[in-house]
Amino acid sequence: MSAIDTPMRKPAQRGPGTGKRRSFIASRTASTWQRAAHRSLAAIAAGFLPVAAYVLAHVEITAEKPLLWALVGASLIYSAPSLAEWAEGWCRSRIKAWAFAVLLEGVMLASAIQALSLTGLMLLVIVNAAFAWRQAGENKEPHRSRVLGGDASGGASDVLPME
Repeated sequence: MSAIDTPMRKPAQRGPGTGKRRSFIASRTASTWQRAAHRSLAAIAAGFLPVAAYVLAHVEITAEKPLLWALVGASLIYSAPSLAEWAEGWCRSRIKAWAFAVLLEGVMLASAIQALSLTGLMLLVIVNAAFAWRQAGENKEPHRSRVLGGDASGGASDVLPME
């Protein structure tokens, strides 16, 4: 058999950690995607809450359905502390931050001027989404649960505290 007839073999890759490096990069890329997905989901969910509160307050709540105000209240309970914490970062005063949060939430819910109410809604969606994105990114690993594909233990062994 001549050299022309001999099939060419790809030389074996040798060296320390050749296979480990590839698996490390692949797992790091997967981890990056998981974190991005986790942060995106947190931002979308947090941004949805003011939209739900706005629609409930301005469209769905009627005299026959007063219990829907409880859902609006739940949205406010979630949103106001996040908004106040965010505002405190730039106004440097807890009182001003809470005044801002109450004013913005109140305008979004109670203003009869649609442009004012929608502007408040837009600001709340942006701030809630950005705040949730940041908070979700503060953990090194994404939060795992049964819903998000955790292990058979229901995620109990690998749940990270969400502060």
